[in-house]
Amino acid sequence: MFEAAAHRFVDISDPGFGLALLNNAKYGHSVRGNVIGISLVRSPIYPDPLADEGERSFTYALMPHAGAWHKGGVLDEANDLNQPLLAKAARGLAAGVVTPLVVEGTPVARRAADQAAGRVGAVRAAEHLGRAAPAERAEEIMPFEVRTWRLSRA
Repeated sequence: MFEAAAHRFVDISDPGFGLALLNNAKYGHSVRGNVIGISLVRSPIYPDPLADEGERSFTYALMPHAGAWHKGGVLDEANDLNQPLLAKAARGLAAGVVTPLVVEGTPVARRAADQAAGRVGAVRAAEHLGRAAPAERAEEIMPFEVRTWRLSRA
């Protein structure tokens, strides 16, 4: 009868397995027993009765997983669905693997953003599970913290 807001996914799970409904920017969900629902349009009648008229597009995915949602990789998959990986050709780099930033321990969501035609960028890390996560250079990501580092060419 009622729905609740949930960003990126909603999940039904027990300690052994679960099922997540991942989505891109659809926030209204409902769960009744073992049935998950998602509201694709709002259909308001006030103040604009024609607000949801017209063509709409959306993406969703069902993801069965082992264990609870945080152990089954649901958050990573939901983030990937909402922020697809963008590839950019690079020139003038030495052969091999370059890892400018490493986060170990508790998984955190990471996102890089380019600004000013790739000359300056940012790396953002967010801890979603309520546990401290160690990072390089003796810095830590605290529970539920969002941290951003600005990157520039030397």
